[in-house]
Amino acid sequence: MQFKNAEMLEQAIVPLLCAQLELEKRLEKIKVDLALRTDFNLIDTFRLFDAQGKGWITAEEVANGLFDYFSVTVQPKDLALYMNRYDKDRDGRLKYSEFCDSFLPLDPFHAKLLAKKAPLNVREAPRRDLLYYPETRELLIACWRMHFEHEIEAERLRVLFQKNNPNFDGY
Repeated sequence: MQFKNAEMLEQAIVPLLCAQLELEKRLEKIKVDLALRTDFNLIDTFRLFDAQGKGWITAEEVANGLFDYFSVTVQPKDLALYMNRYDKDRDGRLKYSEFCDSFLPLDPFHAKLLAKKAPLNVREAPRRDLLYYPETRELLIACWRMHFEHEIEAERLRVLFQKNNPNFDGY
């Protein structure tokens, strides 16, 4: 929708920005909570999706891993939004470092705490009910869902801005 004046644009954007900020705060809280969990680390979590040890994962591998380990289904368009945000070099896959960016808290203390955690060396895919404590599993599922919800809202903002400024790049 094209806006005729700045006031109308502002009235449409402010609620979306407020919603986006609230989602960002909720996502950050979940990331901090995950960082504090003793059974959660980034290496083993990444390995769930990168079963072949390539060092990168595709959207299909993310979707399969989410379903296989967490019984979470994701819409392809929502997964594409997540991939677009974190795939910095736009090669269609997430490297380990890009994957980590999506789970590291912004808070430096908690980010360092999580980044320094050693793997528990989950080499073969264990039963999904034994991989994490139930509370950690639920937090990780919530984190994934919050990522998707966050990206859906961000896309709404990008679309709104692009309609009013065709040169706008929301990434």
